[in-house]
Amino acid sequence: MKRTLFYLLLLFIVPTSLVQAQTAVPLESLDVELWPDYDQEAVLVLLTGTLPANTALPVTLTIPLPTGADFNVAARITADNTMTDQGMTPEVSANAVTFELTEQRFRVEYYQPYTAADNQHSFTFAWQSNMPVAALTVTIQQPIAATNMSIVPTPATASPGQDGLTYHVLTTQPVPAGEAFNVQIGYTMSSPPQLTETFLESSASD
Repeated sequence: MKRTLFYLLLLFIVPTSLVQAQTAVPLESLDVELWPDYDQEAVLVLLTGTLPANTALPVTLTIPLPTGADFNVAARITADNTMTDQGMTPEVSANAVTFELTEQRFRVEYYQPYTAADNQHSFTFAWQSNMPVAALTVTIQQPIAATNMSIVPTPATASPGQDGLTYHVLTTQPVPAGEAFNVQIGYTMSSPPQLTETFLESSASD
């Protein structure tokens, strides 16, 4: 009788623990910055994520990467706002990067290829993860030589930054786990492209 009760308890306990192990870590916020034609003929993607304050650390996160992405870095952001990749050991696969995080905030950077046909450049930023995001914000830095900028969804604001560049900011919104969120960007650019970093460096030296 005791052995039967033991097995019955296992039936209730084991499935619960498996569900808990499979539960994805939520993100309190995810700030996405898209810098096309910044220092390469590609899109520099900067992802800054924040975990809920009550998250038990460390945690293991898996961040999706687009096809053809050139991974740059995964860093942790300390309480005093210092960004460092010390102690980080990211594992990069074809479509994701996985790392252990010991802080509440992180940064992931990679380059995403775009499509260039004549003078038309276009790309799509796509986010889909098993991590729910309470507040996702996308900011697009307009390349210095770009014209006819097209962004879908339509940004909530477009204003100049302190660096003299125009920044387009989309409305902040939640993205549930597993739901796809896409931003489509297109613009006209001379050939070869004038990289924004070159403009900023020349302006700083004047």
